[in-house]
Amino acid sequence: MTTYWEKAPIEVIQLAEALIAAHHRDLLDARIGILFRSPTPESKGKRQLGEASKVTDKIRPLLKRDLDFIIWVAADWWLDEADERQKKAMLDHTLCHCRIVDGVPTIAQHDIEEFTQVIHRYGFWNEDLERFDQDGRQARLFAPAGEVLAVDTDRAGEFMT
Repeated sequence: MTTYWEKAPIEVIQLAEALIAAHHRDLLDARIGILFRSPTPESKGKRQLGEASKVTDKIRPLLKRDLDFIIWVAADWWLDEADERQKKAMLDHTLCHCRIVDGVPTIAQHDIEEFTQVIHRYGFWNEDLERFDQDGRQARLFAPAGEVLAVDTDRAGEFMT
């Protein structure tokens, strides 16, 4: 199967710029190239919607501009399937891989890696997962234990005396 590469539309570039300004301030001085790839590739049985790579000396001579990172986005997914929330989340996720450490571009790994079955069986069992759980609670990603509900007024008088 032939892979096609094309220039990413301006909406992708503008969204990346907005995400960098809001959440990835360490990338404000980074030079990032973004392009579309089609069709959407699969890796280990899952569709791969995008990828960030550090520009190496091997590919640097092939580029028209000096870049720190190249990000590709699955064009068919972006154009035909993804809603605005999904586009933003995928691009934000991909930008999270791009880091500048002591002035050097690097690719960061995911904060956590675990199977949902293991979490179901053992909960958040290690430090990375515990931190994820705490961050999720602070961001209200996970439902709090409390609840608010209506009181049945037919029997409220029995308890309100």
